[in-house]
Amino acid sequence: MSVSHHFVTNDSADPRLRWKPVAPVTGTVDGAWWPRSLDLVAELRVLSGQVATRLRYLARVAYADQVWEPAPRLMKADGHTVRLDGFALQDPALLYLSGPDRQRLTLLVIPPTAPARAADEAMTRAARPGVVPRGADILAAMGIEPGPPVARATDDPASDRRESDGGPAGSHAR
Repeated sequence: MSVSHHFVTNDSADPRLRWKPVAPVTGTVDGAWWPRSLDLVAELRVLSGQVATRLRYLARVAYADQVWEPAPRLMKADGHTVRLDGFALQDPALLYLSGPDRQRLTLLVIPPTAPARAADEAMTRAARPGVVPRGADILAAMGIEPGPPVARATDDPASDRRESDGGPAGSHAR
């Protein structure tokens, strides 16, 4: 299956996403994603349909918990349960997506606050075939700082949800 680059800027129902062409794995990322917010669950619900072009469906997401709003351990997207694993030591510029057969994709995450022109160029660089620099190097070349840590409230109602779903999202370390 041939998949072209996909980038949507005007329709909030579609993710702002670019993939490398389907080919043997090269470089450190498979594409780039520019979410509209730091609400991981809401953003993944939009992204999951586009991930199905590469994975049968989204089964697991590993993310840097310090840059996203608190998220539950499990969510539903496109009729499937998706496991969300937040890690304190994960590169904040990367998101790891896994399908049901453990196939894994790595996306460069452009912070939602990045200027449009810089985000567009970073996504273009990340989607180029061949070897590319590390995700953080792509962001740095565009003058984009990886997302700042999200402030955590001690009385966070999401914390109670995470505990009932199997523990806090940020309790894992790589």
